[in-house]
Amino acid sequence: NNRLVKHLDKGKALHEGQAGFRVGRGYVDNIYTLNELMQGRLKEGKETYAFFLDVQKAYHSMWRNGLWFKLWEFGVRGKMWRVIKKMYEYSKSAVLLDGEWSEAFDVEQGVAQGCSLSPILFSVFINGLLREVEEAEIGIDLSSGGRLGGLLFADDFVGVSESKDQLQTLIDVVHAYCRKWRLKANVSKSAVMVFARESVDGAWKWGEYVLPRVSKYTYLGVDFTSTGAWDVHIKNVLDNGRRKVNQLHSVISNRDINLSARRLLLLAVVRPTLEYGGEVWEDSGSCVRVRDAERS
Repeated sequence: NNRLVKHLDKGKALHEGQAGFRVGRGYVDNIYTLNELMQGRLKEGKETYAFFLDVQKAYHSMWRNGLWFKLWEFGVRGKMWRVIKKMYEYSKSAVLLDGEWSEAFDVEQGVAQGCSLSPILFSVFINGLLREVEEAEIGIDLSSGGRLGGLLFADDFVGVSESKDQLQTLIDVVHAYCRKWRLKANVSKSAVMVFARESVDGAWKWGEYVLPRVSKYTYLGVDFTSTGAWDVHIKNVLDNGRRKVNQLHSVISNRDINLSARRLLLLAVVRPTLEYGGEVWEDSGSCVRVRDAERS
C-alpha cells in the first residue's frame, strides 16, 4: 500500500482535484473549495451549476481489467503490478443459505472490502474522470488562474459549471466516462443543484433519465443549500450532537465516574460531531448556536 502511494505521489499521477486517501489531504479540501467558489460567485450575482454523482456500489463493481490497464498507464509495472493483479486472480466466493454453502464461483469484478489498498486502487480507476472533464474545457475559471471542473473524494464526485448548457455537457462527459469504464450511477441519489440568489429554471439528463433537481444536498457529510446558507447543516450538527449526549447520558451523569473522565468522553465523542466541517462554516452567523452548545 505505502509503495503504491509513494509511486503515485512521486509521479504526481493523481489529479489535483482528488482529495481522498492522500497524505495531507481530506474532505475539508473539497467542501472548502466548493463553498469558496459558490459563495464568491453568489456575492458577484452569478449562478453556479453543480452536478453531484452517486456511483452505485463503486467498490463492488470496479472493472478489474480496466484497473490493470490504468495501473499500467500510471507506470505501475513489473513486480508491483503482478502482485496486485495476483491478489485478485482466481478469487472466489460462495453463498451461505440456511446453513448450507453453495458451490464456489469466480469473482470477476470489484475490490476487497476492508483492504487498505482498495481506496487507492479506486482512486486510480476513477482518476481519468477529472482528466476527461478538464480536456473538455468544462468548468469555472478561477481568479487565481486555471479552471475548476470537478472534485473527487473516493467515489463522491461533484462537477461545476457556469451555465445550464455547460452543465449538461459536463454531465454527458461524465456519463460517457462511466459507460466506457463500466461504472453505474445511482440516478435517484445523484442530483443537480443551482447555487443562486433567485430561482433558475432548467432540467438536466443522465442519458435518458431526468436528474433530480434539489435545493439541499449532503456532500461528504456537509449539507449544502442552493442559497449558500448554513442553517440546515448547523441544525443537523446540533441535532446529532444532542443525540450523542443522550446516548452517553447514563455515563456522563454518573457521579461515581471521575469528572475529568466524563469531560474527556464528551470532548472525544460529542465535540467532533459539533465541529464537523467547521473549517468551512465557522464564519457564518449560525455558528454562534454551535459555540453555545459546546459551552453548555
